[in-house]
Amino acid sequence: MRPHDSYMSETSPQKFAVAPDRIDGFVVDIIREVHEAATGLGIRYFLVGATAREIILRGVFGLASGRGSADVDFGIASKDWAEFERLQAALVATGRFEKSDRIQQRAYHRLGEGHRVIVDLIPFGGVEEPNGTLAWPPDKDIVLNVAGFADGLASAVTVEITDGLCVPVASVAGLAILKLLAWASRRNETNQDAADLFKILKDYASAGNEERLYGVEQAMLEAANFDVDIAGAQLLGADVARLATSHAADGISRLLDSDSDVEALMAHVVQSASSIDAGRSSAFVSAFRAGFLAKKKPG
Repeated sequence: MRPHDSYMSETSPQKFAVAPDRIDGFVVDIIREVHEAATGLGIRYFLVGATAREIILRGVFGLASGRGSADVDFGIASKDWAEFERLQAALVATGRFEKSDRIQQRAYHRLGEGHRVIVDLIPFGGVEEPNGTLAWPPDKDIVLNVAGFADGLASAVTVEITDGLCVPVASVAGLAILKLLAWASRRNETNQDAADLFKILKDYASAGNEERLYGVEQAMLEAANFDVDIAGAQLLGADVARLATSHAADGISRLLDSDSDVEALMAHVVQSASSIDAGRSSAFVSAFRAGFLAKKKPG
């Protein structure tokens, strides 16, 4: 199925397909093996990170996907640590995966002699702490922020990445939630999250949402003086507000309610978008903020 402009990332019932020349064979193999292991154990998962962005933006909508990565990342909905460990064990038992000795969520997939691909399996759900973080047992001294992963799974879209292999992939709005929260938690360490977020802001209209902007969401397009890309960023903010729940919604609200945090985000976006005028780069963030604050849930 070809994508079309009625795509609604936050509630889409549609199934999309990736053109065969837009996904590497080794990525398909890794996804297939994780899919088979997870579904065999009754574990829900979805693709996240750069691979998800590549599949959705480039594979489905034919857009440039931005910063590449050789890693393949999955969010794993685990009811407890024992369930997650069973999935790790099932993958190792295939003989094609090996666990990292140092990084708890990491495995390596053997890609020919002497070559390995990083595969990150990030558990969430029943293993989360009350504040939406992940503290690895037994010492619980390594903490990851997994706020937003439940929302990402709930809003994931189904993508056929090769004949007969249909998998859940983070939607564009779901990716925006994860990237915004990632930026908030590690903005003093890296600017990559701001760069990835800007790519999503800039391309949201083109990722199947133009018909919405010329139809039911035309007021946003008019407010943006018919600048479809800026209107798309505002629409993304509204979609994120509709999707985000619990810790994710709280974290995004705190960030976007803070003028100083928004200014810091704008500064990082401007740095990462050197080919685009600073004022226009900032306008994407402003439009996203306006869309989110107009639609965010009370409380």
